[in-house]
Amino acid sequence: MFQDFWRENAGIWASHIRGYQEAAPQLITQAFLQRVANGNGSIVREYAILRKRTDLMLKWKYRVDGINRAQKIVIEIKTIKQKQSYAKLKAEALRQTFEYAEICDADESHILIFDRDEALGWRETVFTDTEEFDGRIIKIWGM
Repeated sequence: MFQDFWRENAGIWASHIRGYQEAAPQLITQAFLQRVANGNGSIVREYAILRKRTDLMLKWKYRVDGINRAQKIVIEIKTIKQKQSYAKLKAEALRQTFEYAEICDADESHILIFDRDEALGWRETVFTDTEEFDGRIIKIWGM
Protein backbone atom coordinates (compact mmCIF):
# COMPACT_ATOMS: atom_id res chain seq x y z
CA MET A 1 0.00 0.00 0.00
CA PHE A 2 2.86 2.37 0.75
CA GLN A 3 4.38 1.92 -2.70
CA ASP A 4 1.05 3.03 -4.22
CA PHE A 5 0.91 5.95 -1.78
CA TRP A 6 4.47 6.94 -2.80
CA ARG A 7 3.56 6.90 -6.49
CA GLU A 8 0.57 9.12 -5.82
CA ASN A 9 2.45 11.59 -3.62
CA ALA A 10 6.06 11.54 -4.82
CA GLY A 11 5.51 14.82 -6.62
CA ILE A 12 6.55 16.58 -3.42
CA TRP A 13 10.08 15.50 -4.35
CA ALA A 14 10.04 18.10 -7.12
CA SER A 15 9.07 20.84 -4.68
CA HIS A 16 11.29 23.36 -2.91
CA ILE A 17 12.61 20.73 -0.46
CA ARG A 18 14.37 18.78 -3.22
CA GLY A 19 17.86 19.65 -1.96
CA TYR A 20 17.33 17.71 1.25
CA GLN A 21 18.07 14.12 0.25
CA GLU A 22 15.75 12.36 2.70
CA ALA A 23 13.23 15.13 3.47
CA ALA A 24 10.50 14.20 0.96
CA PRO A 25 10.74 10.44 1.53
CA GLN A 26 10.66 11.03 5.31
CA LEU A 27 7.63 13.34 5.12
CA ILE A 28 5.65 11.11 2.77
CA THR A 29 6.49 8.01 4.82
CA GLN A 30 5.37 9.76 8.02
CA ALA A 31 2.15 10.93 6.35
CA PHE A 32 1.36 7.34 5.36
CA LEU A 33 2.29 5.89 8.75
CA GLN A 34 0.14 8.47 10.53
CA ARG A 35 -2.85 6.88 8.82
CA VAL A 36 -1.69 3.42 9.92
CA ALA A 37 -1.02 4.45 13.51
CA ASN A 38 -4.13 6.59 13.89
CA GLY A 39 -5.95 5.46 16.99
CA ASN A 40 -4.01 2.39 18.01
CA GLY A 41 -0.35 3.15 17.52
CA SER A 42 2.33 5.78 17.52
CA ILE A 43 5.21 6.88 15.34
CA VAL A 44 8.51 7.74 16.96
CA ARG A 45 10.61 9.89 14.66
CA GLU A 46 14.42 9.85 14.67
CA TYR A 47 14.31 7.16 17.32
CA ALA A 48 17.64 7.35 19.16
CA ILE A 49 18.44 3.70 19.77
CA LEU A 50 21.61 4.06 21.82
CA ARG A 51 22.38 7.17 19.71
CA LYS A 52 22.72 5.29 16.45
CA ARG A 53 19.30 6.73 15.49
CA THR A 54 16.95 4.82 13.29
CA ASP A 55 14.63 6.93 11.18
CA LEU A 56 11.24 5.70 12.38
CA MET A 57 9.75 3.32 14.90
CA LEU A 58 6.11 2.34 14.55
CA LYS A 59 4.57 1.01 17.74
CA TRP A 60 1.28 -0.79 17.42
CA LYS A 61 -0.77 -1.61 20.54
CA TYR A 62 -2.63 -4.89 20.95
CA ARG A 63 -3.87 -7.25 23.67
CA VAL A 64 -3.11 -10.94 24.13
CA ASP A 65 -4.78 -12.89 26.93
CA GLY A 66 -5.73 -9.65 28.67
CA ILE A 67 -2.16 -8.31 28.57
CA ASN A 68 -1.34 -5.05 26.76
CA ARG A 69 1.53 -5.41 24.31
CA ALA A 70 3.20 -3.28 21.66
CA GLN A 71 4.44 -4.46 18.30
CA LYS A 72 7.63 -2.58 17.39
CA ILE A 73 8.53 -2.00 13.77
CA VAL A 74 11.88 -0.44 12.82
CA ILE A 75 11.90 1.54 9.57
CA GLU A 76 15.16 2.78 8.10
CA ILE A 77 14.98 5.19 5.16
CA LYS A 78 17.77 5.43 2.60
CA THR A 79 18.10 7.53 -0.53
CA ILE A 80 20.38 6.43 -3.34
CA LYS A 81 22.61 9.28 -4.32
CA GLN A 82 24.25 9.65 -7.71
CA LYS A 83 27.09 7.25 -8.35
CA GLN A 84 26.24 5.29 -5.22
CA SER A 85 26.22 1.52 -5.42
CA TYR A 86 22.89 -0.11 -4.56
CA ALA A 87 24.73 -3.19 -3.28
CA LYS A 88 26.88 -1.10 -0.92
CA LEU A 89 23.88 0.93 0.31
CA LYS A 90 21.87 -2.27 0.87
CA ALA A 91 24.69 -3.96 2.82
CA GLU A 92 25.10 -0.88 5.04
CA ALA A 93 21.35 -0.55 5.57
CA LEU A 94 20.96 -4.24 6.46
CA ARG A 95 23.69 -4.06 9.10
CA GLN A 96 22.34 -0.79 10.52
CA THR A 97 18.72 -1.96 10.60
CA PHE A 98 19.70 -5.28 12.15
CA GLU A 99 21.50 -3.46 14.98
CA TYR A 100 18.48 -1.22 15.63
CA ALA A 101 16.10 -4.16 15.63
CA GLU A 102 18.29 -6.16 18.01
CA ILE A 103 18.69 -3.29 20.46
CA CYS A 104 14.95 -2.62 20.76
CA ASP A 105 13.81 -6.22 20.17
CA ALA A 106 11.69 -5.19 17.17
CA ASP A 107 9.03 -7.51 15.83
CA GLU A 108 9.63 -6.37 12.26
CA SER A 109 12.34 -4.52 10.36
CA HIS A 110 11.98 -2.64 7.09
CA ILE A 111 14.27 -0.64 4.84
CA LEU A 112 12.78 1.87 2.40
CA ILE A 113 15.18 2.71 -0.43
CA PHE A 114 14.27 5.73 -2.51
CA ASP A 115 15.94 6.01 -5.91
CA ARG A 116 15.08 9.35 -7.40
CA ASP A 117 17.13 9.02 -10.57
CA GLU A 118 14.89 10.83 -13.04
CA ALA A 119 16.18 8.63 -15.87
CA LEU A 120 14.57 5.57 -14.25
CA GLY A 121 10.89 4.74 -14.45
CA TRP A 122 8.62 3.23 -11.82
CA ARG A 123 9.33 -0.29 -13.07
CA GLU A 124 13.02 0.09 -12.25
CA THR A 125 12.60 1.71 -8.84
CA VAL A 126 9.59 -0.01 -7.27
CA PHE A 127 10.38 -3.49 -5.92
CA THR A 128 10.30 -5.65 -2.81
CA ASP A 129 12.99 -7.91 -1.44
CA THR A 130 13.46 -9.94 1.72
CA GLU A 131 16.86 -10.55 3.27
CA GLU A 132 17.99 -12.53 6.25
CA PHE A 133 20.72 -10.87 8.27
CA ASP A 134 22.20 -12.86 11.15
CA GLY A 135 18.91 -14.72 11.62
CA ARG A 136 16.63 -11.67 11.40
CA ILE A 137 14.30 -11.15 8.43
CA ILE A 138 14.42 -7.63 6.99
CA LYS A 139 12.01 -6.49 4.29
CA ILE A 140 13.38 -4.07 1.68
CA TRP A 141 11.06 -1.79 -0.28
CA GLY A 142 12.29 0.04 -3.37
CA MET A 143 10.64 3.30 -4.28
